[in-house]
Amino acid sequence: SFKKYIDQMSQAKEIGYKINSSNSDICNKVGYNSGITYANENNFGLKNVRFYPSNLNLGPQVSIIHIAENSPAYKAGLNVGDIILQFGDYELPKGKNALEKISKHFSNIEKEESTNIKIDRKGEILNFNFNRTKICDYPVILTRDKIVNAFADGKSIIMTQGMMDYARDDNEVAIVIAHELAHKDRGHLDAKKKNMLVM
Repeated sequence: SFKKYIDQMSQAKEIGYKINSSNSDICNKVGYNSGITYANENNFGLKNVRFYPSNLNLGPQVSIIHIAENSPAYKAGLNVGDIILQFGDYELPKGKNALEKISKHFSNIEKEESTNIKIDRKGEILNFNFNRTKICDYPVILTRDKIVNAFADGKSIIMTQGMMDYARDDNEVAIVIAHELAHKDRGHLDAKKKNMLVM
């Protein structure tokens, strides 16, 4: 069950990255992305973390749990399981709420195309420098809900495990993600809100 979630998360992230990067020239909301998804043990629950694949290297420090194929991080040689110590001059926090703190930090600074990252790979400290890719800024998030559903919440595209189970192949997953991206990027959600207010 836990491995299946990681496999489906990686599938959704992989397809989402391809769609977001391929459409960056026509999206209204863009950013720069390295293709990395990261987390620590708190994001998966301390009671359950031991059941997740060991190659993720989940602990109190933030580690890479997925790298999109052909992304800048992939081409630079980063690996799943690498522990991220620093982004630029920013030393990453550990433990509870680490991802929230990281997100808050980067929301307050200007996004840059180039980046450097320091990682711990089985005790060896390595540094990588690369340029991030311009991308539609609608990351795909997979929830563990069994209901068949997908939606855009204004910032992200949310997919459920139920939807991943229902989709027969990568093409069907891609159709769902692209559909939700178009809703958000073309302002359909905002228009619906305005219509509701008028009523």
